Amino acid sequence: MLRQISWLAVVLAIAGCNSRVDEFEAPEQFMFASVEMEIKHATIYGVLNTPEWSRFNGQLDRIEWYVEIVGAKPRRIRTPFRISFNSVSDGVDSWQDLESVDINWTDPTNPLTGTPNALVEAVQPQWAQASTRQIVARDGFVRVVARNGAKFRVVAEGTTDSSVPFSLNATFEFTGITVHGAGADDEQTLSRRLESELPGHDLVLERVERKENENPAVTFAHFIPQAKLGI
Repeated sequence: MLRQISWLAVVLAIAGCNSRVDEFEAPEQFMFASVEMEIKHATIYGVLNTPEWSRFNGQLDRIEWYVEIVGAKPRRIRTPFRISFNSVSDGVDSWQDLESVDINWTDPTNPLTGTPNALVEAVQPQWAQASTRQIVARDGFVRVVARNGAKFRVVAEGTTDSSVPFSLNATFEFTGITVHGAGADDEQTLSRRLESELPGHDLVLERVERKENENPAVTFAHFIPQAKLGI
């Protein structure tokens, strides 16, 4: 079950904190299984899959937004961990709207999409990717407490289905939206798809990639905030 929670605003008001400024000054922290991990990267991004892919996988034909953190290899654990929060798309009409994300769950699965609210997985070496095991977070919360341009301050806590706790308080960067298309798609068709989903958006095309060796062939277009290109 998902529900919106807003008690943090009350706590900050009582403490006299300015969440728009002070939150970015707090120390970065990522804990997993009571072990503090160095943060390798923390990103927020969007993915717009093809309508065919969405229908085949029973997903909504819309931009899906993800909040993802990856830890560096700690001393006491053999592999670092990645946590991806996957239920932040509802009510988001632009990447700036992600500053309102404030979600709590007590069920591992989002009832609207049928997908896990959060996934935890070990970050394996390239040669071991096939053996990567994903673990769902049975309960938890994820909350954006401040935004400064493309930087978002995020706090989250949760417990995996094997009763392992995790928590974080870190600055995430919005890295853009990737639009997936067929092999025949190009910059113009993928740009139009993004415009139809986010009318009047302020993103600019960074690159187009084609994978002719896929069957069928696929094309990707990656769009980023104008400020990242110095525009």
